[in-house]
Amino acid sequence: MVLSLAFALALTPQQQGHSHHGSSKLVEVVTGDRAPGVKKDVVVARNEKEWQKLSDDLGLGEEQLSNLAGEDGPLHGLNWNKEAIVFARDKKERPSGGFKLEFYKVSWNAKSWTVEFKLKKPGPDDLVTQALTRPFAVVRVQPMGAGGDPQIVVHEE
Repeated sequence: MVLSLAFALALTPQQQGHSHHGSSKLVEVVTGDRAPGVKKDVVVARNEKEWQKLSDDLGLGEEQLSNLAGEDGPLHGLNWNKEAIVFARDKKERPSGGFKLEFYKVSWNAKSWTVEFKLKKPGPDDLVTQALTRPFAVVRVQPMGAGGDPQIVVHEE
């Protein structure tokens, strides 16, 4: 499994999406190409216990978790009263490695919310794993009071 850690990727307001209630803070936490321990395509962790289960299912080790929560990590200062962590997996199986979900935007209204990603494909000369993959991304977001799990949209380029 390929797993990438992205540290403190602060996005511009255009990248963050929009809302009638204000803009959303969103930080990419982890990306990868397989997460067999996670059973659902969308998981929202709204507290420490739910994040611990998700991180266990992702197979994150103590060192990775320490880096994520450290002073320069994307989970530093996480406020569970206002923020959540969203795991999203591409619904389609891909024929090789090299595919990546990248955050595009988050939007919401009073009843629902949507997290959108762009699917980045490997280049024609990229060396990739010859195995079926389902890319995923984990992001930290302020859902701004919208309830339930978000709708996940993946735009293919």
